[in-house]
Amino acid sequence: MDDSVFEIASKAFQKRFVTADFLEWCQRYIRIPIRGALVPFSLEGHEYMREIFALGEVPRLTFQKAAQMIISTYCLLRSLYLMDRYAMKVVYYFPTDEDVQDFSQDRCNTIIDNSDHLSEKMRYDRADNLGLKQMGNSSLYFRGVWTKRKVKSIDADMLVKDEIDEADQENLIFAEDRLLHSHFGWILELSQPSRPDYGINRSFKASDQRYWHVKCPACGRWNNVVESFPRNLMHKGKGEKLTAWVGCTHCRRKLDTTRGVWVPKYPDRSKEHVGFLPSQLFSSTVTPTFIYNKLLKAVLSSEKKNLWISIVGVPYRDSEMCPFTSEFVTEAEGKHGFEKRAHSSFMGIDVGDVCHVSVWGWTGARLRLIHCEEVLADDEARFHHLIETFNSFFVIDAMPYKNLSKRLCLKYPGWGAMQYFKGAALTEKTEGDDEYEVPVVMHDRTESIDEMAGLFKEGFFEFPNPKLLKPGESEVYERFTGQLKNLEKEKVPDKHGYEQAVYKKKVANHFGMSMNSAFIAFRIGKGHFVPSVDPIFG
Repeated sequence: MDDSVFEIASKAFQKRFVTADFLEWCQRYIRIPIRGALVPFSLEGHEYMREIFALGEVPRLTFQKAAQMIISTYCLLRSLYLMDRYAMKVVYYFPTDEDVQDFSQDRCNTIIDNSDHLSEKMRYDRADNLGLKQMGNSSLYFRGVWTKRKVKSIDADMLVKDEIDEADQENLIFAEDRLLHSHFGWILELSQPSRPDYGINRSFKASDQRYWHVKCPACGRWNNVVESFPRNLMHKGKGEKLTAWVGCTHCRRKLDTTRGVWVPKYPDRSKEHVGFLPSQLFSSTVTPTFIYNKLLKAVLSSEKKNLWISIVGVPYRDSEMCPFTSEFVTEAEGKHGFEKRAHSSFMGIDVGDVCHVSVWGWTGARLRLIHCEEVLADDEARFHHLIETFNSFFVIDAMPYKNLSKRLCLKYPGWGAMQYFKGAALTEKTEGDDEYEVPVVMHDRTESIDEMAGLFKEGFFEFPNPKLLKPGESEVYERFTGQLKNLEKEKVPDKHGYEQAVYKKKVANHFGMSMNSAFIAFRIGKGHFVPSVDPIFG
């Protein structure tokens, strides 16, 4: 790309968003421990951060980052700086309450205690605890996002969402409502990525996507350091004499990765949403030789995941651990939209305060998604309407609201069953006595989802064509596919200490579990429930 394009872009964006006093404020008031001594804050060794510190306020600032890139420190300092400059409320969101405790005590308290300026401004008479710091007329709240109640309890002028990919994604959505009445309305979000199109990666893709570009001193080519990896990782020698470097993909000349510029892929988005991808590929703490050796030794999926996520700073997807990919979802999309009714269908109900319902029609060869919806657990009339409108044979979670599940099974005898995640093979039985007897199905959660995943890859399930969906339908379908892709495995020890891969719990995969329940309904209901009607929709 032409040299002038990068120089013009870099200068234009620095000038557009520049604010000179943040870094100066940090250097004047912040002291950090280095080798046992407190020293003034400095960006030495972190040259890629200079333009970030010079950035002015934008509505949304996203960092998809590798590990240990001082972005967490930046966000905390940015919050304290703005609190010192304005009277405002800042709310920090973390995945869990334990994260709140660790960050508040270890990171925030240390920064404040080591700064005379900040310590003098603290209002210890009003608040000084793990969840709240008051500085002058400003407040800093720390909250876990495991429950919606904690997310929705405070109004705010600025949000900082830390480690987004580890947090409950649905609850985080409610966090942004806290800014509705704010004059500022700023959002900072940061995280190591996990998988494509999820969490921080999804947000980064919606930003202007700024990548670190370095100019080759030999041929003049501008190199995107992250997107050129691993082609740009050059080496010579072997064993202890092996040396690696980040080089130009055109002429192999070694690049000085400390001297680069941030260039946005989509500059038209920069006014509303700025995104950066800081990577260890251009940090001063990790050498190219270390990265090259790590690349050579990355054989296990866990090793590859660590390399791409923690070192490079980009998502990694293992097809065995994350079987429901965006590519397969796109391939599954057919030629139809949703249906308003059906002569027969199969329904899965994932139960919680908000229940997730998916309805599937049997076409004779495939199961087609014909409706999906979120229903409040106490809106029993809505469940009646859906079951009767779509003539559904349903499978519903027995827990956590067993009374709801039993009432539906008793109201529609022969139309559905409660499910428990117990045992191995799919087993049907009954529960209760006499007029309170209801059908029950038990199965192993991971084996059932694996079977569904295998059929999904073979094209057994058909999704609607997004272009044929109405706005409200599109929104819920987007949530459906997003939660389906959250059906991801993790390795945990079994009772004998051996590792086994099981699907994660306590993540926002509700529609994915609803789809699995509908698949169970199809397995136990097909043959005696589906009438000989073709087509089944009407």
